[in-house]
Amino acid sequence: MVPLKALVVDDSAPMREAMKEALRAIGECSVVGEGADGLEVLAGVLSGASLTTRIGKGTFAQRDQNPWGIGHLLLAVDIGTFTDVAEFKANIDSIIEEFKNSPKRPGFEEIFVPGEIEWNRVEGRRCNGIPVHENLLRELQEIAHELEMEFPAVR
Repeated sequence: MVPLKALVVDDSAPMREAMKEALRAIGECSVVGEGADGLEVLAGVLSGASLTTRIGKGTFAQRDQNPWGIGHLLLAVDIGTFTDVAEFKANIDSIIEEFKNSPKRPGFEEIFVPGEIEWNRVEGRRCNGIPVHENLLRELQEIAHELEMEFPAVR
């Protein structure tokens, strides 16, 4: 693994190599779970959240009595720093095609890739709005009232 101090460089070539090594350490591990452990550290420990095994249990309504301790990791990667962008996109398209053409379990007609189901809902949500559970809607209306804010009309 590349020490973090190795990532602080002025020249883009060493930075590119250091980032490749850091990402390899997360993404190309020999034991299942090692890559996830690296992401666990970044999304959990670094953000002050709980480890996955320690995330609070319960429903959304119980979150005040039992905080979830969830953390998030957003990572922006300049693909062109690592490889040719057109080649990368072609490889991704190939992977998606392979996933979608995989054998389906009985009772399933399609295999979806991450984000595809949500993307398929975009147009309907733009036209009809985003469904919100009545308890959450009520809570948002109460907060708006406490803050003396006008709450938009619900369709």
